[in-house]
Amino acid sequence: MSISRRVLLGRFGAVVGAAALARRSEAAQGAQAAPPPPPFDVHRDYNPTADPVSYPDPDIVTIDPAFNALRVNNSAIHRLWTGGQWSEGPAWCSQGKYLVWSDVPMGVQRRWIDDDGRVTVFRNPSNNSNGNTFDFQGRQVTCEHTGRRIARYEHDGSITSIAEAYMGQRLNSPNDIAPHRDGSYWFTDPAAGFTLYEGAPEVSGGAGNADGRYNSRAGQPIGVGSAKREIMTANVYRVDPQSGRVDMMMSQSNLPGNPNYRKVNPADAPIMIMALTSDILTLPRMYDAADSRSMREQLISALASRKEPDATDKLIDIAKNSTDLEMRRLAINYLSRKNDPRATKLLMELIEK
Repeated sequence: MSISRRVLLGRFGAVVGAAALARRSEAAQGAQAAPPPPPFDVHRDYNPTADPVSYPDPDIVTIDPAFNALRVNNSAIHRLWTGGQWSEGPAWCSQGKYLVWSDVPMGVQRRWIDDDGRVTVFRNPSNNSNGNTFDFQGRQVTCEHTGRRIARYEHDGSITSIAEAYMGQRLNSPNDIAPHRDGSYWFTDPAAGFTLYEGAPEVSGGAGNADGRYNSRAGQPIGVGSAKREIMTANVYRVDPQSGRVDMMMSQSNLPGNPNYRKVNPADAPIMIMALTSDILTLPRMYDAADSRSMREQLISALASRKEPDATDKLIDIAKNSTDLEMRRLAINYLSRKNDPRATKLLMELIEK
C-alpha cells in the first residue's frame, strides 16, 4: 500500500492541528478551574508484610502549606488495627503509653498498647462514648452519648460526672472535649446520641421520635431509652474549674452547623471549633479561650434570646454578682432591652447605687 506525499502531509497536519486544539482546550479549562488533586490509592496494602512506600508518604497530603512544618517527611502511614464498627475519639496516654478510643455503636472503648502492639477492650460498657482526652493531671475524660454527660476517671478508679446539664436541662450527647490549662473543660454537644446507631432514640413524642416509630428501649440496658431531648440546639460549653458551673460559650446559631470537633492548642489560645453542615466538615473557626470579648458577648446573647424565666434569672445574677466587669456590663445592656419587671427592678437598684 502506497501513500502519496500529499496525503501523508495532510494527515500529519491534521494530527498536529488536533493536538494544538487539545492543548488550547486544556489551557482554557485550566484557566476556569484547577484540576482536581489525584485520588487516594484505595488499593494500598496496609498489612505488615506490604511493600514499603517511598518518602514522603504520597497519601499524606498537605492542603494548607502552613501545616508543612508539622509534617514528618521520613515517616509513613501504618495501620495499627482494624475490626471496629466505628472508631472515634482517639486519645494518647503518655504515662501508660497506650492509645484509647471509642467504638461508638459497640458501646466499648479499646486500647492499643505501645509495648507489644496488642489491642484490648478497655471499658465495657462505655455508655456509647465518643470523644476522649487526658487532662493536665493525666486523668481520662470521656464524652458519653447514652450517659448524656462528661465523665472523668480519677486515679483511684472512681468516676466523676463533671457535666450533665446546662441551666437545669440535660445535655444532648457530648461529642468531643478538650482540657485547658486553667482547669476548665471545653466540649461540644450535638444530638447524635439520640439515634439507634450511636446511642438510643428519644422516647415516643420526642423531637426526634415524634410519631413513635422507634422503640427507644429495644436492646438497651435498664434505664436507657427513656429520655427526651431538652436542649434543641447543638452548642459548645465550658466547665468552670472552680465552681463546676457549665456555661454556654458558643450557640449553634453562631456556627455554620453542628459543633463537632474542638481543640485547644499548646499555648492555650485560641480554641479551634469545627462545625458540620450537611455532614461536611467546614472550615474551623478560631476563638480566644483565655480572654475573648466575643465569647462573652455570644454567651450573654444566647442567654438573652432564651424565653425561659430562669434565663432572665441567670442574666440578673450575672449583672449583680459576676466578678467579670465586662460580663456584668453586657448582662446589664441586654436586661435594659427586656420588658421584664425583674429586669426593671434590678436596673433601678443599680441606678440608685
